[in-house]
Amino acid sequence: MAMEWMRSLEQDYSLSAIQSGFDQFIRGEVKLANVQMEEGNASAEIRSPDGALVLVRIRRGAFVPGHCTCGAKHPCEHAAAVLFALTASSGRRPEMLLQEVYAKARQRRDRDEQQAKKKRLAKERKRKRELEQKWQEEINRSLVLNTANSARDWQFFTKQWFKKYRLATEQAVQAMAEDYKGRIRAMASPWPATQRLLFCLYMELEMLLALEHYWSKSTADGKAGGTHSNQLFHECAGRVADYLHQLDAEQAQAQYKSYLSLFRNKLDIGAQRKVKRTFWNDLYRYLWSYLLIDADWRNEERSRLRESAEQGDSAALIGLFHFDILAGNDEAAFARLAQLGDSPQAPVVRPSFFQHYLDTFKAHKEWERTARWLRKLAPRYKGARKEELDMFVRVWQELLQHLPLREEWEQTMFLLLPWSYAHLAKELLEQKRIDRWTDLTLRMGAASKWVKPGTLYRLEQEHGWELLPLYHHLAEEEISRKNRQGYQEAVKWLKRIRSIYTAAGNEQEWVRFAALLRKRYMRLKAFIDELEKGKLLP
Repeated sequence: MAMEWMRSLEQDYSLSAIQSGFDQFIRGEVKLANVQMEEGNASAEIRSPDGALVLVRIRRGAFVPGHCTCGAKHPCEHAAAVLFALTASSGRRPEMLLQEVYAKARQRRDRDEQQAKKKRLAKERKRKRELEQKWQEEINRSLVLNTANSARDWQFFTKQWFKKYRLATEQAVQAMAEDYKGRIRAMASPWPATQRLLFCLYMELEMLLALEHYWSKSTADGKAGGTHSNQLFHECAGRVADYLHQLDAEQAQAQYKSYLSLFRNKLDIGAQRKVKRTFWNDLYRYLWSYLLIDADWRNEERSRLRESAEQGDSAALIGLFHFDILAGNDEAAFARLAQLGDSPQAPVVRPSFFQHYLDTFKAHKEWERTARWLRKLAPRYKGARKEELDMFVRVWQELLQHLPLREEWEQTMFLLLPWSYAHLAKELLEQKRIDRWTDLTLRMGAASKWVKPGTLYRLEQEHGWELLPLYHHLAEEEISRKNRQGYQEAVKWLKRIRSIYTAAGNEQEWVRFAALLRKRYMRLKAFIDELEKGKLLP
């Protein structure tokens, strides 16, 4: 019955009644009578220190109102004292029962406090969400633009819009992106095409700058992180390029010049604070190429850059390079790049930096100018990334369709070896210049690194004799490895050499060559063994 008594104390009695009852038991004030331990029934007399006598009855370990002469209607301290006395009579220690009751009471209290705290926090969160939603709705109602709004209104709009999101987490970035893709774009969709494109371009640019600011506060060593922010940056960058190509710059200049002023002073070439510095350098040049075509603005920007360059700003040299190209002064432009030296801006001028200009010259069909640039840029592509070299070769291939410069193209490819091997080899094979291709491959040193067996199989039927020098070289490479696997591979090449001699009706030459092989490598017993297995020795 001990567990039932503990459960009764825990559920029915107050802590004060339990403690008072235990104190009465400890003082020896409880006198049990008519004890039925199995059923949990008992009667008791309890005499308090002042001599008052209280009679209590317990039935099945539970208090029944009216069974205590103290008149209590709820479980009282006297009934608790009887339960402790019954516990002692059953052989258990009453103090352990008291500790267990207190432990259960503490657990119940902690659980109740925790549940109350959860309810309170849930209520606070709900209230906060409701207030946030109400605030967002009020902000959305106020953040509305139409075609009549000025450039200053656009600036105020974006300022308030970014306040709404307070970019500090990736979740805020995601929410901002969703609002832009949904509500903001829909707001501008009925506008005239040029005005709509200008507004979208302005918003994308502002978001890119906001992401840079967000990264500057949350990243180290210039490494942008975060799934949503990186994804949004790349999406915005792609859309900015699309908008710049879709916009009619002349119409924008004629009808919406006040909006163009928003872009004029937005970017500073080579700003060191930016995480994705190369992108911003490119965007600066694209804006001044495709959108900001006003002659006075360009002259003012050029003057500003000159002043910055005179004060030692190396980034300004890149800006001046761009304006020299726009003016057709290519030699002066490249002279400015030479002034960069080992400045922090020098790494920006990678081969891909020039692709914008090459694409522009192609679009304008300036083929002679393109040829001059390709000659000048060729040394910069030594050691370039594969995608950069691929773009360089594509420009060359397109140029060859307009100017007879194939010999110069080959010379350029030879200059860029080994990086240009794949492009040059492909061209030679397509022209069936197998002897030149063989010489090129042998020139690369470890021929097995560059040769694909499938290519040789296709060529061997028609050009076997021209492939002999390469096959001899490949066999020598395998023999030089001086292991069984190398010897086996060498035998494969030697068999193909023999088949070429046989097809040409020159078997005696093969016999002479095989005899030289035996004599030259007679010390390599394993190799001679493989030759005999392959039935290559006379």
